[in-house]
Amino acid sequence: MSENERWLLSYYRASEINGALFFGRVARTVRGPLLVDVTHHFTDEANHANYWTKCLDDMDLTPVLRTAPTRTSIWRRSACRPTSWRSWRSRRSSRSG
Repeated sequence: MSENERWLLSYYRASEINGALFFGRVARTVRGPLLVDVTHHFTDEANHANYWTKCLDDMDLTPVLRTAPTRTSIWRRSACRPTSWRSWRSRRSSRSG
């Protein structure tokens, strides 16, 4: 397998990992029936990451740890990010009480 193909499989793996992290973060903020759906999606993403990891391992390849930013890594970084210092402080103080 070429290095480019290994990179591509690693990119798919990273996308799924970041998707799982994103939906895990979302799952901490939702309630009610939506929580079941979000948690299910989190599980799907984590399982897909596992499949790509096993695929690489079956070919005796280690994943490339640094790939281009994935769409889901960008979503994950921006999820629940405060838009101002005031919103950050109010969210932080509500957690500590």
